[in-house]
Amino acid sequence: MAKGDAGIWQRRFWEHHIRDTADYEAHMRYCWLNPVKHGLAERPVDWPYSSIHRDIREGRIEADWSGVIPEGRFGEFA
Repeated sequence: MAKGDAGIWQRRFWEHHIRDTADYEAHMRYCWLNPVKHGLAERPVDWPYSSIHRDIREGRIEADWSGVIPEGRFGEFA
């Protein structure tokens, strides 16, 4: 591997411990919105491999969740 990289993690990976419910929800939204961010789907529910389908089915999130991204906040967690 180039530059002596080894292991399974991508470059710039860092471990993060979920601090509380708000932090967990922010990370879930980030995961749901990644296919949208990368142009693979128009909406999170359009990505067939997303865990959003399970969470909608189990009543954890509304089926019409829009996933609107506040400007300048995509992937940034407070």
